Amino acid sequence: MSIFPFGKNLCPACSHMKRLFSSESSSTRPSRSVLLTSPIYNPSPQSTTAPQTWIPMKQRRKSMAALDLKPKEKEGNNPWSQMIRSPKRMCIVTRQTLPSAFLINLRATYFPCPQGENENIQLLPNAVATPSSNKKGKGMYVLCQKETIDRLVTGKGPHLSTLRQIPHLQIPPNLTSIIHGQLLYRILYELRHIYRRLEALPLCGNRKDAGKVKSVLQWLSKEEIEDVRSGRAVTDKDVVAFFDVAGLTTSASPTIIQDIPVPSSLANISPDVPLLPLKIDDDHPGDRNTSNILPLYKLASLFPSELHPFIGCSLQAIILTERQRFPPNSHLLDQRTPSEVLALRTFETDEHNTVQGNLGTLLAVSLWRLVCFHGQAWKA
Repeated sequence: MSIFPFGKNLCPACSHMKRLFSSESSSTRPSRSVLLTSPIYNPSPQSTTAPQTWIPMKQRRKSMAALDLKPKEKEGNNPWSQMIRSPKRMCIVTRQTLPSAFLINLRATYFPCPQGENENIQLLPNAVATPSSNKKGKGMYVLCQKETIDRLVTGKGPHLSTLRQIPHLQIPPNLTSIIHGQLLYRILYELRHIYRRLEALPLCGNRKDAGKVKSVLQWLSKEEIEDVRSGRAVTDKDVVAFFDVAGLTTSASPTIIQDIPVPSSLANISPDVPLLPLKIDDDHPGDRNTSNILPLYKLASLFPSELHPFIGCSLQAIILTERQRFPPNSHLLDQRTPSEVLALRTFETDEHNTVQGNLGTLLAVSLWRLVCFHGQAWKA
C-alpha cells in the first residue's frame, strides 16, 4: 500500500511542508514587487539616475491636450483638408470611391398618399441645403456633378440594380434642378450663419484684443486686386478664397433677412472660376494639408439676379458687424476701404472666445461644391 493514499500531490502534510521550505528558500532572494513594476515606484538596479521631477496630473493633461488639439484645430479650419478627410463613399452611377464632401447624399423620402394608391417614395437629397444629423436608413451617394446626376435620372447604368432594392422608389425628373437650388441655398445659409455667429461673439474692450483679431472678410487693396486678377501667386496662408463682388447690388443700411430667398427659376449658368496658385512653404508641415490653389468666385455669375441683393447685403452686414465689435477709439489693423474683391480667411480660434477662425470654412466648402456641380475644379 502506498504511503500516499490520496496521491503524491494531494497529501495535506506534504503540501504544507513544501510551502514552508519554499518560503524559506525564497526569503534569501531579493524581493521584487509584482504589482509595482513601474520604474518610478520600483526602479531596477541599473537605472540609478537622478530622480525625475514630478509633474502634477492637471498640468500634464493641459500640456497633452494642447499638443493634441492645436494641430487638429488648424487642420479642421482649412476647407480643403476638411473635404478630403470626410468619410469615403461610392457613387452609385460611376462606382467611384471619393470623400463624401464631393458627393451628394440621397435618401428615400416617404410622402403620404390617399388610400388605395401606391406608396409615394421619392429619392431626394439629404443635408445639402442645411446641415443635419445623420438619418437612419439606407442612403445612396452620387457625384456632385450635373452630368452624373442627369445620368441618374435619365440614363441606364449599374445604379438601376441598387435602386430596385427599394420598392416603389421614384426619381424626380427635376432632381438636378433640386440639387442645384439646394447648393445655392446652402451658400446663403452659411452667409447668414457667419453673421449670426459674429453677433454672438463678445466685444473687444481694449486695443490689445483688437490687435490680435483677424477679419473673416477683408477688402483687398488696388495693388492686391491687380495681383489677383493677373494670376500671381498668393502668399497669405489664411486666405482660402476670393470674392469678386462686381455686379452685386448693395444698400446703405445692410440687414440680414430672416427668411432666405428662393429664386423662381435657375438659369443655365456655366460659371468660369479662375484658380490662383498658392505659394506653399516646405518648412511648415501644416501647409501641406492646404490646397495649392485658391478660387476666385465671381458671385454675380454664380447666382441668379434675384439673389444678388441678399448676397450683397449679407457681405456688407458681416463686415459691418466685425467693425462694430471694437470700441470707437480702437484701430482695427485689417480695416480697409471697400473695393471689388474680398478675401475669405480662416485661422486658428482664439482661446478667449473673441474670434472664431472656422466661420468661413463651411462657406468655402459650399462654394467649392457648387463649382464641382458645374463640372469645374475636378482636375484641381
